[in-house]
Amino acid sequence: MTSVVALALLAAAEAPDWFRAWQYTAKPASLRGCSECQGEPDDVCEVRAGAQGRPIGEYMQQRSTAPERIKLLRSKADPDCAVSAAAFFGARGALDLAAIRLARAPPSAALIERFGPRSAVTGWPRAPQNRKGLQMAAALPDRVGLRTALVCWGSERGWPSAELGAGTVCEWWLLPVTAEGEPDLARSSFPLSRNSVSVIRAGPAPSIGARRWRNRS
Repeated sequence: MTSVVALALLAAAEAPDWFRAWQYTAKPASLRGCSECQGEPDDVCEVRAGAQGRPIGEYMQQRSTAPERIKLLRSKADPDCAVSAAAFFGARGALDLAAIRLARAPPSAALIERFGPRSAVTGWPRAPQNRKGLQMAAALPDRVGLRTALVCWGSERGWPSAELGAGTVCEWWLLPVTAEGEPDLARSSFPLSRNSVSVIRAGPAPSIGARRWRNRS
């Protein structure tokens, strides 16, 4: 079975709390990109503030065929853009791209008590390479507006150019969402662990196991 067929089957079977590809930024950004990257010169690609999400299977089917390019997630009203992966994932990258498995329900009071998250960052977290000078601030989690999330970061030589695999850096976070379950980039996110974990496979559950996922929900 080809990877395209496997991804199509995965997309058809994705559960509401399965991985989605999320691209987000708190501020508008301008990048150099091109429509379909078929030899035309790069044009400016304007990205609005906010977040765009796609089911992981759908995103992997629509990603750029050029490994050195990252196809941006865009609204249907905006033209396609595929930008340099080196610039996108560089230390000065303006956008963040991650495969995120987001719980459907708020975390339990027991989880909040067990991990005691008290330091937070504004908005959804930035990728590890973009955290230089990051300041954590004291904050109390609003449990109802948070969701437990496994955040797996994109990289120049890893996902999304390749499948989620052992080299993908992942972290546990509590991420703020709106009443509709969409990213809330104005509120605070709380790290649940100082240590990164790795996804071994993109199968029915992360390598850390479905049981542990349920315990963190």
